[in-house]
Amino acid sequence: MSKENNETDVAKDPGSLSNRPTSETDVEGHRVFHGYGVHVPGSGVRRRPGSGGTADRVHFILGEDDTEGGHESHPLFSEMAELVSNNEEMEWRETARWIKFEEDVEEGGNRWSKPHVGTISLHSLFELRSCILNGTVLLDLEASSLDQIA
Repeated sequence: MSKENNETDVAKDPGSLSNRPTSETDVEGHRVFHGYGVHVPGSGVRRRPGSGGTADRVHFILGEDDTEGGHESHPLFSEMAELVSNNEEMEWRETARWIKFEEDVEEGGNRWSKPHVGTISLHSLFELRSCILNGTVLLDLEASSLDQIA
């Protein structure tokens, strides 16, 4: 055999030469017949109607619809103060606040840090869960000093 013959000889499928009639049961098992998974070049991307961004999908999963007019979020401000001693005098000093993101008081105590997303360690979450499940939680206790709580 010459080198040219090897390049032009191609293995042919003998089944492709036979004309076998196809029935509906033969075609039903093929996904291409139904049009699933077929990409036609040049057809572009077709989006499902109403499929917006990720936020829309999350709202859909959570069952929150804008058309219902039900829940509307309001801005929330919370702050954390620590009881510190200052020359034998105790005072509450604001150390962190949350408007949309967390802000902390920087070292000098005069400036707030840049807003950032607060994080918590997995160990702390497990410890909190353990305290809630096994510990004593006093939510309706009236007290004005630490001695009354302890």
